[in-house]
Amino acid sequence: MDKIIISILKDQNLGAAIRQMQTFITKNALGEFKDDFMQIVSDYELMKDFVKKGLQDSKREEVYLQLLKRLYGLCNDMTADLKKKGTAGLTYYSQYAFDYIQTDEIRLFLESFVQDVALLSLENNDTRKQELYSKHHEFLTALFYHILTSAHWDEQTKLFYQDLLLSPTIDSMDAQLIVSAVMLAVLNVFDVNKFMLLLYVYQYATDVNIKQRALVGWILSLPDGETRLFPELETSVKKAITSGTVKRDLLELQIQMIYCVSAEEDTEAIQRDIIPQIIKGQNLNWDDETNSEQLNDILHPDSSEQAMEELENSYMKMMDMQKKGVDIYFGGFSQMKRFPFFNFINNWFAPFYPEHPQLKTIEELKDNNFIQNLFKHSPFCNSDKYSFLLAISSIINRIPQSIREMMAHDNIFIQGADVENKDKPAYIRRMYLQDIYRFFRLCPLNSSFTNPFVQDKFGWKGLFFLNKLIMESHPEKEMKELGYFLLHRKKYTLLQQLVTDNPLIKEDKDGLYLQACSAFKQAEYERANELYAQLLSMAPEDKNILRGAAQAGFAVNDFARAEECYAILHQMEPDNLLYALNLAISSVRNNHVEEGMQLLFKLDYEHTADPQILRPLAWAELMRAKPEAACMQYDKLLEQSSKALPDDYLNAAYARWFNCDITQAIELFRRYIRLKKASQVNLYKFLTNTFSNDRELIERNGCSTFDVNILIDILGEEKENEV
Repeated sequence: MDKIIISILKDQNLGAAIRQMQTFITKNALGEFKDDFMQIVSDYELMKDFVKKGLQDSKREEVYLQLLKRLYGLCNDMTADLKKKGTAGLTYYSQYAFDYIQTDEIRLFLESFVQDVALLSLENNDTRKQELYSKHHEFLTALFYHILTSAHWDEQTKLFYQDLLLSPTIDSMDAQLIVSAVMLAVLNVFDVNKFMLLLYVYQYATDVNIKQRALVGWILSLPDGETRLFPELETSVKKAITSGTVKRDLLELQIQMIYCVSAEEDTEAIQRDIIPQIIKGQNLNWDDETNSEQLNDILHPDSSEQAMEELENSYMKMMDMQKKGVDIYFGGFSQMKRFPFFNFINNWFAPFYPEHPQLKTIEELKDNNFIQNLFKHSPFCNSDKYSFLLAISSIINRIPQSIREMMAHDNIFIQGADVENKDKPAYIRRMYLQDIYRFFRLCPLNSSFTNPFVQDKFGWKGLFFLNKLIMESHPEKEMKELGYFLLHRKKYTLLQQLVTDNPLIKEDKDGLYLQACSAFKQAEYERANELYAQLLSMAPEDKNILRGAAQAGFAVNDFARAEECYAILHQMEPDNLLYALNLAISSVRNNHVEEGMQLLFKLDYEHTADPQILRPLAWAELMRAKPEAACMQYDKLLEQSSKALPDDYLNAAYARWFNCDITQAIELFRRYIRLKKASQVNLYKFLTNTFSNDRELIERNGCSTFDVNILIDILGEEKENEV
């Protein structure tokens, strides 16, 4: 099927596409599509007959494109049909057969539900209420699956749903779910009219929930090659993105998507850095102190306050992450998506409402004050609210009665910051994105759809700012802001994807800086060095540029530039220890050994026995071929074994070797080998590479290649004897 699509969209070769489709229909037994296919073939044969007769037709190109569009639509219809037949989860059997239901009946049913709910509020009839919501849920589920797997829409169908979704006479939650169905349908198989519907609803919806779902929908289903066949796509998207407000919305949405794909990474960070402190804090015993705790209070009177402060800081750190957009609940709720409730695709996208028929078994919890309070104060997406209720219901009978009574009180306090701006577009959009991410990450039925959260060989599909349709709206300012966000979040692969061959990343200071940072993080050091050279000419006193230029210079052995940049930084911040150390090291490497050594001695005097200073000081002694002095410094460094690095043992071994203390040198080399976990099989290669990397240092201290080879053999034999 991909070859046919390429023939239609890229090559625009109708004849080739027809021949390929003929084979495809026969191979896949798609006889139900043959009549439509043969009608296209017949119309094309008629066009060819006109050409053979030498007849001129001013609309020939227009007709040819129309035939391509018809063939493209048919191709997508076949794809949708094959997916539906091949995926059990895309089929829903219902009493409502939407293939035979008229659009007016759909509108009437949805409008009647709103009226029935209003009348029901005047009654106190639980049975009638359950029947009403069950019937409505069944209808909406069937409609959801019908849209999800429908063939491509004609203009009339698009206009019907367009009018329906903007109508104030249907329930907002119904409209929201229909928007999600349309989005998934386009992610299943692209349909220009469904896409245009999402774009139109975003522009004209007054309900913020519907509007934000439509925005996410058309962004996630942005076309690519289809614009050649449907130029109206380009015109419509450009029209939608004319205002600065929309561009800001798109930037916020792009950033929110990046937070989504970072959910598992952020979960690991929370479990590694924050949760242990919270668990530790929960062990504080405020009522029943043991003797050991009383003794601890005497010996360490501030320990309790410190522990409580650490607990509070850990909790507030997690809340701060949440406010910035981090999906802090993904890790916990990802384990709660195995309930039968989530066997239905529409339930992953359903707005939360307590009357959901598939929650009828947990009636006791729906009006629970604790649950209502929790949902009010905690930023749970809709999917997680359903998960939480289903999870609680599975253990409610095992919860002690006293706890259950406490949960029923309406004044129970939920610790944590109230959800601010809950009705704002950014918050609504973020919660919806989390619903979508959970579906694509956790639902086994997601494989039929184009996943906007995965990476392929071309990069991350979700980086929609690089889509041609978005770029042509010229969001230069937002593009730079996105670049800096990626840099701040250390998303270097995405940053490289963003800045590479991007005409909106200009050759100004910001654009060059983003390119330079990306090049350096991708180990393209020569390019980074060149870019920083340009930046230094633009902003010679910018600290970020100076730091980057110094690092890039060091990476390509341009120690003169590194020394120059660190000298300026050191002058700007004379108390910055890191700048001073790097300046000293750069000076030594730039053959300004005495200047570098003087600075190192000064720092060593001011910060006695500091490993940060001893390390470069000892190494600098080696670089100026004074191994005896280096031995003294490395002895001090290795005395602090807990702070020693593997390379410290290597360089200490060099110092002993250069100082003719071969026995001690071998012992230190062996310690380095153990720390690096070099295997016997690869030991000779490992040692050869190690000494090769330090060739300049070795030669400065008068050792030849023969000396190196002999030492490698000695160390290799020592290791063999150990085995």
